[in-house]
Amino acid sequence: MSQHQLHETDRPLPATLHLLIALGLGLLFASYVLLRYGGLWGEGDTTTFAFAIQQMISSEQLIPDVNRYANGYGYQVLATFLSQISGAPIGFIQRYAAILLAIWIIPPAWLLYRELVGSARGATLATLFLLVQPELLFVLSRGTHEKFTRGLMLLSLFLLIRSLRSTDRLSRFASLIICFYLCIYAVIAFNTFLANSFVLAVLLALVLCWVVIREQPLSLRPAAQAGVLVQRLLFTSVICLILVFAFIFYIYPPAQISLRVLTTIAERSAALILDVEPVPLAGDAINPYATIDSAWISREAYVLLTLSNWLLLGASASIWLWQTLAWGLGRRAPPDPAAVLLWAFYGAFAIQGALSILADFSIGGNLQHRVFPSFTLLAVPLITRAVIQWQPPTPSIQRSAYATLALVLGLLAILSTLKATNEPVLSNKWIFYHPSELQAITWADTHLAERGLWVGFDERLIAGDALATDVQPRAVRLDGWAVEAGTRSFLISDVIRSRGTRLGVPLPITNDAAITYDNGITQIYRLRPETPYQR
Repeated sequence: MSQHQLHETDRPLPATLHLLIALGLGLLFASYVLLRYGGLWGEGDTTTFAFAIQQMISSEQLIPDVNRYANGYGYQVLATFLSQISGAPIGFIQRYAAILLAIWIIPPAWLLYRELVGSARGATLATLFLLVQPELLFVLSRGTHEKFTRGLMLLSLFLLIRSLRSTDRLSRFASLIICFYLCIYAVIAFNTFLANSFVLAVLLALVLCWVVIREQPLSLRPAAQAGVLVQRLLFTSVICLILVFAFIFYIYPPAQISLRVLTTIAERSAALILDVEPVPLAGDAINPYATIDSAWISREAYVLLTLSNWLLLGASASIWLWQTLAWGLGRRAPPDPAAVLLWAFYGAFAIQGALSILADFSIGGNLQHRVFPSFTLLAVPLITRAVIQWQPPTPSIQRSAYATLALVLGLLAILSTLKATNEPVLSNKWIFYHPSELQAITWADTHLAERGLWVGFDERLIAGDALATDVQPRAVRLDGWAVEAGTRSFLISDVIRSRGTRLGVPLPITNDAAITYDNGITQIYRLRPETPYQR
């Protein structure tokens, strides 16, 4: 395919249809999530943000004294705005609207990919690749900031690349620059942690761009590419760092917690690399990847559900390494500045992913899980450019290749959706609940006030009840995970029995425990008193 064909100009109507196709596929995913659980679900981070939103509304403060989200205020402000103008309660916003809002990421992704790939058809294909990535779908389906943070990152990159192509028109160039820094600030306001990661990626991309351009022979080194690209990334990095600094230390002081996180990562990573004894802050560090066996019915099921991840990693890494060797050794020049930026940002996020794995093993966190969705944003256009540029030898091979690609994408879409939604048939981390379980909690709220009630092996019912009641306080104390001291009442439902069987964990009740509540599906058991002072 020629360079002219790669950067073909699509008519507005076909481009619009391409975007509508991508939006339709995103809507299908959101609809599946809504229909699969019917709003009867609970998840930890979604509930955490629900408390933060409710506290912002009740206190009428941007920075409440309690239940504030330390890494930013953007999502809480947006959810508060939606709740106030629609009259919808916070629980509804978090369980229903947040899932539908996930499709907002598609327009900025499609726009960026059209700039990077060079055609509307390529942008749609790249967006399809993006929508079969389970780790990204998972963060999009939750009621958190991440769907907006990732989308704003995509929009920022689109504005950056478009501004590089608009230097000859001052008014458009200035407008794009202003919009770019507004997007950067929005990323920071939604989550300073991911904003720090994004700024670091810009810095790493600057270094990689400088290296690859410097290694080019003078005959293959366009002046505009060498000058404008590196200078823009340098200025962008400096201004982004200033914005992050101002936000953390002046605009939103609670965000300073991210600095303590970075300090911990540096200390633990250094301890691992230098082979010295680390000093844990809160218990010994654990291997965060050891939970795979307990979180899914089998390791084989996990590998199958994450097949899209492995294909993405293998294909994109191979393409990037080939480009690195070809450009680094001066065998060929990068075709355009967009290709250099794509190569550089992919490398930057890949380096971050490798470092985050190191940090995970040193502090037992989930940084790799947080960085990988950002990595996928740049991996899919890298693969798409290679697919678009591939020239099959015969039309029949081309048709067969396209048919195979469509079949593979369909299969990956199913597997990724099952992974992202924690399908109970395959996942041991259940997030759904039965209405009878909340009925039992409502009864306990009246009859077990100021007492503890064990409600399961994790936060499933605690989160589900909080979202269903719009995070209103309960008189009964709900206990999850291990049984707390003094708790003598236990909610046992058919779901909890099945979950215990799946996990191989016994129920925390004795055979002689008395049933104090029963609605047919859910019971509340009370341990018999062992001393005259127990009730």
